[in-house]
Amino acid sequence: VLNNELAMASDPPHVIIEDVRAYGGGVRGDTLETARQIGRFQEVAECHLGSAFVHLIPRCDVLRYVVGPGKCSKAQLKERMREVYGPEKIRRDKPRKYIDENGKKRSTIFDAGPLHGFTVHEFDALACCEYWRVRNEDYPC
Repeated sequence: VLNNELAMASDPPHVIIEDVRAYGGGVRGDTLETARQIGRFQEVAECHLGSAFVHLIPRCDVLRYVVGPGKCSKAQLKERMREVYGPEKIRRDKPRKYIDENGKKRSTIFDAGPLHGFTVHEFDALACCEYWRVRNEDYPC
């Protein structure tokens, strides 16, 4: 939740929003709803932080950053984020024993990595923020 303390901080946070753009084709209702929600997020963030701290990043720029020119699949985007931030699972040298939620003894050779549990939408958001971070290295994260 944004509040006035954020705007008055010496280094307020930056809000990165993935923007939609028209590519000449027809626009469906879900795209229009997405555009409306983007506008709402932008309005609230600018109200609390000011427009200098709200950044709309076109998805095509993010995808071009992730894999270069051409089409980018969700799998390619996830793979690129794994290269930058680490895997979803990390293999252990020795199995780790634990008791699951049903009380059964189990063992695993994996630990949760930094991207464990990320959904497709969270990978998209992470890629958008990574794109902005790389292009604005002078801002502290």
